[in-house]
Amino acid sequence: MSKKEYYGWDQYKEEGLAELKKIKKSKIFIGKDKFQQLLDRYIETYSRDNNLTKKITGTYLYPEEFRTKSAKHAHDKAYRVIREFKVLLGAYYEKGEGKNSAFEIYFISQERDYRLGVREKDQMTEDVITTKIPSQSINLYNINIFFSKIGDKIINFLGIYYESLFAPYKLATRASINEKFRLDSILVFLFSTFLALLLAYQYREISIFYLGVKKILV
Repeated sequence: MSKKEYYGWDQYKEEGLAELKKIKKSKIFIGKDKFQQLLDRYIETYSRDNNLTKKITGTYLYPEEFRTKSAKHAHDKAYRVIREFKVLLGAYYEKGEGKNSAFEIYFISQERDYRLGVREKDQMTEDVITTKIPSQSINLYNINIFFSKIGDKIINFLGIYYESLFAPYKLATRASINEKFRLDSILVFLFSTFLALLLAYQYREISIFYLGVKKILV
């Protein structure tokens, strides 16, 4: 069996377990029971010398859901929790305590195989640098990434704009990842407040004008 199929656990088991425990104690995940339970399950799994090539599915992560309800419930719960976990894991490595980690925990698949891999954090960067790609492909790749980032920024802007007006609690949740408000959140909130006041003022002026005209006509 090739080493690649173990996704780093044959080489970096101790480092991987240490990283999982570090993630569990991080500010992003501490106090969030559903993620604490998930991390405990992973730590238990990778602490054992079991077959690391076997798929990890929803029924494995949530056997109680499988026993008391159904396999579908277990798979659906795993899908929901893992989807949220991946977002926060990205924030952990991008802006949290994992920013300076020597090793990185990652999911080996986008599908419903929830095995984890462990690798040196700069391994992916080195692989990209050493891989020979035609210059045209690099340009196309960069262009796609550029437009993708612009799209993400626009969607993020609209999301913050909506939340600042109609769902401030969601705006607070968005900011809780870093335990502080991001500059874009503050600017959009202030802009939205200004816009709301401006619209209210214009409505008041129109109403006064309308009532004045109506009074004259009467």
